[in-house]
Amino acid sequence: MYVCLCKGVTENAIREAIYQGADRMRDLKASLGVTEQCGICACHAKQVLDETLVQKSQVRDFISQPACRCETAARGEETVAVMVVSLISPMFNSSPLGGGGFI
Repeated sequence: MYVCLCKGVTENAIREAIYQGADRMRDLKASLGVTEQCGICACHAKQVLDETLVQKSQVRDFISQPACRCETAARGEETVAVMVVSLISPMFNSSPLGGGGFI
């Protein structure tokens, strides 16, 4: 959806600029020209900025968390082996050539 008709700036363009480092309206104005002419887009641009910054911080927090929080992995190698086999086995149980696949 277009946010700034004067400069032809879309919500996606604003989000992309934010993920590339813009974190203030001043940054969006400098990189995209938002609010430079009539200024009608300022409220919508600010809303997209705020929402995207929240999403960006949530993604950053999610990525910084450990990949696996499984307590069962610490119980022993047998449990880990069962978990790995149960994750991998669906990939090998069927074959495009028919039959039982690789297992």
